[in-house]
Amino acid sequence: MSHGGAEQTPRARRAEGLSFALFAAVGIGGAWLAGWGVKRRRMAHCEERDASELPDEEPATVGGEEMSSDYYDEVAEFSEMKIFAGSSSPELAREICAHLGISLGRAFCGKFADGEIAVQVLDEVRGGDVYVLQSAPHSEKDTDSAFMELLLMTSALRRSSAKRITAVIPYLSYARQTQVFEAHRPRPIAAADVALMLSTLGVDRVILVDVHNPRMEGFFPTEVPVHNIDAQALAVQYFKKKHLEKVVVVATDNMGGERTKAFWNRLTRVGIDAGLASMVSNRPERSRREGSPLVLTPPGSLADHTIITQAGEKKNVASLGRHDWLVGDVKGCDCIIVDDIIDTGSRAFKTANFLKKAGARRIFMYATHGVFSKGAIDRINKSPIDELIVTNSIPLPNYIFSEKLRVLSIGKLLAETIRRVHTNSSVSVLFQDAFIAKQHMA
Repeated sequence: MSHGGAEQTPRARRAEGLSFALFAAVGIGGAWLAGWGVKRRRMAHCEERDASELPDEEPATVGGEEMSSDYYDEVAEFSEMKIFAGSSSPELAREICAHLGISLGRAFCGKFADGEIAVQVLDEVRGGDVYVLQSAPHSEKDTDSAFMELLLMTSALRRSSAKRITAVIPYLSYARQTQVFEAHRPRPIAAADVALMLSTLGVDRVILVDVHNPRMEGFFPTEVPVHNIDAQALAVQYFKKKHLEKVVVVATDNMGGERTKAFWNRLTRVGIDAGLASMVSNRPERSRREGSPLVLTPPGSLADHTIITQAGEKKNVASLGRHDWLVGDVKGCDCIIVDDIIDTGSRAFKTANFLKKAGARRIFMYATHGVFSKGAIDRINKSPIDELIVTNSIPLPNYIFSEKLRVLSIGKLLAETIRRVHTNSSVSVLFQDAFIAKQHMA
């Protein structure tokens, strides 16, 4: 071969070949780096609201932690099951998946620069039995954004041809707003509106935990079954190990007795002899709370709206002005205040002070959902409450700290519920004390 009128030597030809190969490698590498840079910019723009699409290959992350490929080994029994989680409860979702022995589905949840929610499902869900876990976040975070994540993820799964979608909502926002009128002023039934949005976007089934008002189940259409999981048994097993003396279960007001009485019944069934007491009030803001009133035996009667005063006189509650009273004998007793939600902590603080003044020996409180609005932990720390027990239905940030606080996990209970729903088994067995005790011992 001639080049420039002269014949090349074998050494020259080899050098020319090596130069060409090196040039080609540099060109390919540069093109790859350029493409990688464009992709990185696109991924960044997804957060900045400058791009029109979400990342095509977002790393598998939950709560900002990248998952290894080993984490996605499926169990044959649950090969058609997928569990996805929004940004509010990644730890609880991982715990549930660990109990089931399956992987957590990959999904991207974020926000654009203008605050709009961005959601993308990264796993194949066609024909699958899909569960979406999303609880309301801690009160200082954006509750509405968490709910919008749930709605948009449900929509994405429905558009991806999932066979069945179950919303797992440990703490449902807006469930306390179930009245049409208050002070003769119309207001939305927010609980019903939330149910309508979920069912309209394609939720086939709902799993709740100790929803504030059982009426919530009736707000969903008949074709959307609702499982309201009772977590009280977890607290009963906890108190069973405390070796309490002269136990009295206390309701925080005169309209929250149904839940308190159910807790009292559970204690008696596990061999704890307990009494009942209640705070009663004629304050409008306390009297409007929904629920079933607690009817007590002497020394107080609430059925006819009367109370026996310390002087032994039976008077109508309305005639005594705006006051709160403690009905029941708690002197020298270990008291357990029972409620479903602790939000501001004001009612718990007031109830605990009444109990202490009445001679209570120790004071415990159980509330399934720890909302902990601003100032709540300070009130608990200043109160005579010895221990406050909540569940992890709402994730608590690290700065929510108190030596009095104990957190029980509902992960195993929810995992068993999901397993039974997936296999079309009975869910009602979960409410049996023997089953709960067995699971608690395992």
